[in-house]
This record gives sequence, C-alpha cells and structure tokens, in this order.
Amino acid sequence: RFRIHGASGLTYTHSHCYALEGLAMATPPATPYPAAVHAGVRWLADVQQPNGALLAWHDGVRAFGPDRTDATAQAIRLWMLVDPHGYAVPAAAARDFLSQCWAPPRGLRYGSESMDVSSWATIFGAQALAWMDDPDGADATVLV
Repeated sequence: RFRIHGASGLTYTHSHCYALEGLAMATPPATPYPAAVHAGVRWLADVQQPNGALLAWHDGVRAFGPDRTDATAQAIRLWMLVDPHGYAVPAAAARDFLSQCWAPPRGLRYGSESMDVSSWATIFGAQALAWMDDPDGADATVLV
C-alpha cells in the first residue's frame, strides 16, 4: 500500500488509488502491469468493507473513516484493468455500494453519509460501471 509519506504509517485510500492509476497509465501498452500494481490492487480487495465500500483511511492494521465513493469507483476501475474475472466479486460488491449512493439525476454522493454530490466520484463511477459492462473496454490510457 502507498502511505501518505515515508514517515507515516497512514494510507489515504483515494491517493493510493491515484498512485496505482499512475503506474498503470505509465505501463506501455501490451506490457504486463508491474508487481506494485498487482499488490496494490490486491490490497484494495483485502481492505474492502463487507458492504462493498472502501474507507478513507488505513493505518496498516485496520481501515477507518467514512466510506468513499471516489476510492470505491477507482478500485473498480483498477480491478477491471488488472483482472476483471479475478476481481469480479469485489467489483460487484463495490458496484452495489455505489448504487446505494446515487442521487438521481444529479450524480454520485461522496459517501453513504454525505449529501454532497461529487463530480469526480460521479465521473469515476460512470467509467467504472461502463468498464464492468465491457471489461475489454478498460484502458489505462483513458482513465479520467
């Protein structure tokens, strides 16, 4: 997992996902993703909550803080990029969590307890759901 900086044991899940997305985007086409991407994506599945959400923070032992739709949608995108079949179960659970956070017709709320509709979570969520419908369309070069 990516920590917020070298002297901290904390991981901010959203920035962990950004780091993985950056590594995926930097990987040349038709080249396997580096081991760090695989390990980081596996970590996301390991820390996923029973309701399908990812929480904002992790201290190396446990996840804590509010659930976050942005990081949950990012995790779906990463799972679809790395191994859509192998991560089908956590991706489906994450999709179910996101479905509970939609605020039609406006978009995706920042979390289950938030009334703020988040533009970036909505964009991430729309792309994640599209990639779940068409895993062959998942492409790190078009991450939004």
